Amino acid sequence: ARSPAPTPAKKTPVAAKQTPVAAKKTAVATKKLSWREQQEYEELEALIESLNKRQAEISGVLAKGGDDFDELTKLTGELTKVAAESETKSERWMELAERVEG
Repeated sequence: ARSPAPTPAKKTPVAAKQTPVAAKKTAVATKKLSWREQQEYEELEALIESLNKRQAEISGVLAKGGDDFDELTKLTGELTKVAAESETKSERWMELAERVEG
């Protein structure tokens, strides 16, 4: 039962005052992350994309099926690991993204 209307009303005048310095917003936001965290943030995007691609590849092979039970078992295990890593990396990326966005 929140009342979101008062919150934007309070922030609107402040946002209007900050509009001329909107260009600095990105610089200020990145200051909330350390250099190492900024590097991690940027690297996570590529890593997550790569993990999601590998998940799709494995899922495609598994969907086709086959008669090599050992290979399918191996791929199922890899899919589980890739999915877990993707989830972990995505959660970390979200943590950093929240700090960047303020």
